[in-house]
Amino acid sequence: ARAEYRALTRQLEGRQNTEKRLKSLVASRFDILDKLGKTYYERENTSSQQAAMFQEVKRIITDFSENSEMLEQMADTCHDNVMQKLRQDFPAMKENDIRLLCYIFTGFSPQVISLFTKESVANIYARKSRLKSRIKAAGTPHTDLFLSLFG
Repeated sequence: ARAEYRALTRQLEGRQNTEKRLKSLVASRFDILDKLGKTYYERENTSSQQAAMFQEVKRIITDFSENSEMLEQMADTCHDNVMQKLRQDFPAMKENDIRLLCYIFTGFSPQVISLFTKESVANIYARKSRLKSRIKAAGTPHTDLFLSLFG
């Protein structure tokens, strides 16, 4: 029984280590995109560098903004099935708001989210604040998880 217990413990630790590595890889992909998006907003590069950066950011943003299913799966993997829980707790929430929360929960800055959604940064801040208030007021079983991801 002890040998089996040790074997199961090692197996569980191995799975936990694998999960940590996967979460780290997913998070690093988001960090890269976030840094590219912030660099896009900086105006210290030459015009040719800005043009090249713009095209690269535009390509990546288009890929991310068109693949919401992949983004939701990544958010769920990194944050205890947060998107599934959001959809359960708020079944009537607009898809547009769910997508914004997915971007927020995966850690994108308002500037980068504005590039995804083609909305102003001010509008992103306003919508984020409204959604945070709505979630806080609803008091669903997963409110603490949702609020912890607003950063």
